[in-house]
Amino acid sequence: MIENNSDNTQIKNADEMMYEAGFEKDDEYSNEDKVMYNCLTENAHWIVYFFKSYGRIVNYTISHSHYFETDGEWKEMNPVVDMELHKAIHQVLLENGWL
Repeated sequence: MIENNSDNTQIKNADEMMYEAGFEKDDEYSNEDKVMYNCLTENAHWIVYFFKSYGRIVNYTISHSHYFETDGEWKEMNPVVDMELHKAIHQVLLENGWL
């Protein structure tokens, strides 16, 4: 649900922000200790995975694979995170009480 601040700017929740960045929440792998978002296109697969370790510490990892048609295979790439995805990741951490 999108709400407005007192200055009339919109407040979006984490799922909406991740969706706008191209990701969908994977409910099958998400619970109170972990959250997973996927983005799958014809040539790219992104995963953002948040998880608790040692009971309280929260980490997240980002993976990016790209399909190269010339080689006919998927290869791991260095993920480059744009500002919209960075803000969405921060919102996921906030909403889950992990910051």
